[in-house]
Amino acid sequence: MIKIIMVTTTTVALLIFAIYIAFTVSGYAALGLMFTAILLVWTALLGLESLWGSSFSHCLKLAILACSIANAYYTNNLSKPGYVEKNIDLFYESINIEYCSKQDQPNEEMRTLFNKNKDKLLSKCALQSNLDLQKLSMDVAKARYLDPATGAIDTIYSSLTEPDSLSCQEFAETLNRLCPNKLRL
Repeated sequence: MIKIIMVTTTTVALLIFAIYIAFTVSGYAALGLMFTAILLVWTALLGLESLWGSSFSHCLKLAILACSIANAYYTNNLSKPGYVEKNIDLFYESINIEYCSKQDQPNEEMRTLFNKNKDKLLSKCALQSNLDLQKLSMDVAKARYLDPATGAIDTIYSSLTEPDSLSCQEFAETLNRLCPNKLRL
């Protein structure tokens, strides 16, 4: 009885979270979570041996792998049209960025913050493509090597946490709010 309650609770939680992820993150991640929920029920009904002996479970695991790899490419910034070119433009623009003057920004605190952080834009934009490629490599490796349950946990965790730092374009937008018209966005 406890087994049925645990499987039902976990399956319902996965399906509810899959619906949430479908609207907020990616349909591929949601589809992967739905397949994981089906695999969980299948394994609970037929036993742990069904993971290795059943062609249906092999098909489900292959579908989860395909959805995970598709999600890794879909959610990565490198797959967005014009993203890399925009980062390169911001990199070249950040080489000669001027200080924010009192005429540009009357608020001294915002002006000081801009002048203090403007040089960080150069390194952010220079490294952004490498960071995005590193993230893509990690996501594809997770899709390949994590089992469906651990992959589902990682998907849920990743969708609930914020990124550690701002990307090149997000940092440029923040600087542009601090001192308008210094960057051509």
